[in-house]
Amino acid sequence: MKSSSSSSTSVTKNPKIIKVDLEGNVYCNHDMVAIQRVAGRRSARVGEKFYGCPLWPRMDCKFFLWKEDVAKVLKQESNYTEIEQNPFTLEKLKVEYLEFQNKLFVEENKSLKDENKRLKEDLLLPKSKSNWGVTHVLGFLVVVMAIWLVLCH
Repeated sequence: MKSSSSSSTSVTKNPKIIKVDLEGNVYCNHDMVAIQRVAGRRSARVGEKFYGCPLWPRMDCKFFLWKEDVAKVLKQESNYTEIEQNPFTLEKLKVEYLEFQNKLFVEENKSLKDENKRLKEDLLLPKSKSNWGVTHVLGFLVVVMAIWLVLCH
């Protein structure tokens, strides 16, 4: 029974979510690019590279991954080595990402232009109504002044 629980724990290890951008930068839990460091002489893995939080030691988020583990995950999950060895594929992914971002900006720009147009219309309508009122009041005052001048002379 004990062996089944230990095998289930090895299968259900806490999975880590790794955020990696198109340039291969690994991100820590602060959503900052993790720093690549080398294990020191007190480590059992002296000289091996790992990723850690850039805010270590003061405000770090305890993010830690061995570089070789990241490479294994990327190789298994996304054929990272194929992309890395084929710059055309990587460039194609970058272009597709930039085209997608451009579409988002175009949509946002269109939405902002529509909102700007609507706001301008909202501003112009009250002005035209208030100008209409001012014109009528001024016209009325001119008529009153003309009558007063005629009556006073």
